[in-house]
Amino acid sequence: KIYWAVGGELHVINGIRFFGRYDYYGEDDAGDPLDNMTAGLRIDNPFGGTGFLARTGPNDEYSEFSVYSISGSKQFPSILPMPKRALRIDLSGDYVERPRKGLFSASRKTFSRILRVLEEAAVDDKINGLVIRWRSPGINFAQAEELRAVFKKFGECDKPVILYADNLGNLSYYLASAADYVVISPTGGGVNLIGLRAELMFFKGTLDKIGVEGDFVTAGDYKSAVEMFMRTEPSEFAAENMNELLDGLEKQFAGAIAESRGMTIEQVKAIIDGGPYTDIEAESLGLVDTLLYWDQFEDYVKDEHNLKTDPIGLYAFRERREMQWGEPDRIAVIVVDGNIVHGKGGGGILGGTSSGDREIVAAIDAARKNKSIKGIMLRVDSGGGSAVASDLIAHALFRAAEEKPTIVSMGGAAASGGYYISAPGYRIFTDEATITGSIGVISGKFSLAGLYDKIGVTLTTFARGENSGVYSMSDTFTVVERERIEKSIMRFYSIFKDRVAEGRNISTDSVETIARGRVWLGSDAVDIGLADSVGGFLDALDFLVEETGADENDLEILIWPSGEMFPFSDMLNMVASWIPFGDKLEDLPTFPFDDGEALYLMPYRIKIK
Repeated sequence: KIYWAVGGELHVINGIRFFGRYDYYGEDDAGDPLDNMTAGLRIDNPFGGTGFLARTGPNDEYSEFSVYSISGSKQFPSILPMPKRALRIDLSGDYVERPRKGLFSASRKTFSRILRVLEEAAVDDKINGLVIRWRSPGINFAQAEELRAVFKKFGECDKPVILYADNLGNLSYYLASAADYVVISPTGGGVNLIGLRAELMFFKGTLDKIGVEGDFVTAGDYKSAVEMFMRTEPSEFAAENMNELLDGLEKQFAGAIAESRGMTIEQVKAIIDGGPYTDIEAESLGLVDTLLYWDQFEDYVKDEHNLKTDPIGLYAFRERREMQWGEPDRIAVIVVDGNIVHGKGGGGILGGTSSGDREIVAAIDAARKNKSIKGIMLRVDSGGGSAVASDLIAHALFRAAEEKPTIVSMGGAAASGGYYISAPGYRIFTDEATITGSIGVISGKFSLAGLYDKIGVTLTTFARGENSGVYSMSDTFTVVERERIEKSIMRFYSIFKDRVAEGRNISTDSVETIARGRVWLGSDAVDIGLADSVGGFLDALDFLVEETGADENDLEILIWPSGEMFPFSDMLNMVASWIPFGDKLEDLPTFPFDDGEALYLMPYRIKIK
């Protein structure tokens, strides 16, 4: 026997729906149909709905009448107009590229999620402004660039953006200048707009004192990641590269402030040269618009701008999904952040993260095979790491790109191994401030022979094989060992250039001219062919939605891998957070890689504060 049912729903206007259903269960012994019919009406408000339904049985043997109510975490299309409110966001804490949580650490805010909520609010008719409280969040220059872009979308929709801070520095003022109104407290802290400065730290003198010698091999004149262990100052190539980066960042930094505050670049540079400024000086120079304490600022928002605010968390919770049949379209965002390591990644004891090829390749393969996923975005914020791990990830991405649209969004950094894994992308988006390129290889080791002498350690060696000591830390490389390492490094360098040439559809000779370990800003990367477009996460997502034909009104974004951390690591992280200088230890160079492993690793990390 075949039992069947058919139903439908009619949305007359937002918040009013009629529905009906017919169910057929077969026939009774007399041949009469066994069926029932249901019809009803439901009226919705933003938080739920109330409805009436009637049901009749076979041959009108019975009738049922019911009144019911429903509610859910998603906002309902409503018959009642919602009063317009401004969105309020506290920018504080860390904004990570993928969520990481465990026993002791709560899940931190995901940067892409904040961007998507803000973008939605910018075009939402029920939102009439944005109020920001700056509380020194952990964001990098590229993330600030992407936040600036989404703040501007509010202005394009004639919605004021108002920012409050106790005081402002370089990075915070770069972001704050995108607001229509900038308010700081009259505490004297002012605006520490002092310009950009890079300080490179070298450890050779320290290593000499303790008897440790760095012995490294590099492919690329600009591949300077290990200079800190082998020199007391930067090489000519490293100094040239650093000055190029600072020139590019200064151009972006001063240009953005000048555009937003209605000044010339020359005026901004003159102001920077005269900084830092007190609160009164900042107001008189036009860097800020007024001076208020926080309680006064809240009144200022209500009285001067006629805005009533709701927190972003409440708005995000009420996020609404349009009524659709079936499952939503899906986009997979595969996040690679921190060091790229061979095997399994995770969190560091003193902070920081790593991405292992094991979980990244598994995520890419799962997205490739899942038919409900329309396209893949690789979101990269990594200065590289293991050459082997980078190649395995790139290979998986090449395979995925053959089957469905696969693009790349480069965040704060996508350099060396971070760029290696980006090259297979069908289209590469980069922020202007992204640190990228660094196409080159390093490998080597430390010799502890001098340290052993100082502390009275002696070694007796039993060896089989002429080069069995190549990775031993009891001495530097022999001539033959160095030749073998150099040959291996050049092979990795050749593979790197081949992968870039294949992914970017350019000749290997052309790659060599932009390689040699040289670091580029994202804005330059587009000009030399390492990337296709200047744009952030949202730009990349819009492109992928259009490319795949996904329904942007019924779209689910999957952030993979989940980034769950082993509880023991969280315990260590909690203990480490009590160390008074723990934030300084995070900035010290660490090498979570195998002995003698070839590395696609960028030479430095740039933080603008």
